[in-house]
Amino acid sequence: MRVISGSFKGLKLKGSTKLNIRPTKDKVKEALFDIIGISIENSIFLDLFSGYGNVGIEAISRKANHVTFVDNNSVCVSILKHNLSLLRQNIDNIDIFCENALAFLKERKVKEDKFDIIVIDPPYSSNLAEKCLSVIGRYDILNNAGLVIAEIPSKKDISSSFYRLKKFREQVYGSTKVVFYK
Repeated sequence: MRVISGSFKGLKLKGSTKLNIRPTKDKVKEALFDIIGISIENSIFLDLFSGYGNVGIEAISRKANHVTFVDNNSVCVSILKHNLSLLRQNIDNIDIFCENALAFLKERKVKEDKFDIIVIDPPYSSNLAEKCLSVIGRYDILNNAGLVIAEIPSKKDISSSFYRLKKFREQVYGSTKVVFYK
């Protein structure tokens, strides 16, 4: 894993072969951020099921204003913290939560701060993408012009809407489908 672009381009990130974690492939990550474009700059970014921080660190590198990482695996969070230490920068604009993604989202519904971009990359064998999209669509977690991106298996079908969220694009990259909602 490495940072593809931005101020930390080329930085190698640590992972683990002992855990059954599927980091976002560089090809998928690059396409995802190409589609997001300059809206990443100064955004409030949420990386759900963040694993080692691959996607969220890419957002930091591309000038996201604030990045929140959520993963319930304490080993992943430890590796994520190591990867963030490689950036050697002030971490005032970073939050890390070692907790269940659905619980995190449900807690957010009562808070005033919202996200501009939310990336959901759950284990492929789960239906957690749909559950998270449902909570995000139902509650006021996303800014009005916000974007939600779900990474799911390429052969999986997913609803075109979740309450207020409407699918506007999907791309397939090998075994991965990236689905975009507004």
